[in-house]
Amino acid sequence: MGNPRRNIEHFAAAFVFVIITAVFARAQFTLSSITGRVTDPSGSIVPGAQVKIQNITTTATRVVQTNVSGLYTFPSLPPGSYEISVSLQGFKEVTSEVKLGIIQTLSQDFKLRVGSMSQKARVEGATSAVSLQAESHIRSERGFTTTPVTGLGMRVDVN
Repeated sequence: MGNPRRNIEHFAAAFVFVIITAVFARAQFTLSSITGRVTDPSGSIVPGAQVKIQNITTTATRVVQTNVSGLYTFPSLPPGSYEISVSLQGFKEVTSEVKLGIIQTLSQDFKLRVGSMSQKARVEGATSAVSLQAESHIRSERGFTTTPVTGLGMRVDVN
């Protein structure tokens, strides 16, 4: 049987490992994301806009900026209700509330309105769930073709 103290230490270490593994596995299968595009009144993309998301229940907040294509993303969010606000110098701040489910990717686009940042506009309307089927574009001598690729949110471009 060996040393009883050593057996208890091994059991305790194995138990802690199982608990930690279960917590991380659960988190991987419940987290969701919100993504979107920010445009101006003419429909042009808006890079560099500040996008802030706040969990309404926990008040946890994250802030990102839109990229050069006017896109933003908040990955790894737990399910819940969120308020998203978008601001940029020379435009009114725009806010929207969304509800995020389990393993869901929501798309929430924003159209900024000209005005000062002290003015606020509220966006109302439904968000759209994004398909989890990805596509790849394969280039041949005849042009591009689109072929589905299995995976979550993966995009493969082959030149």
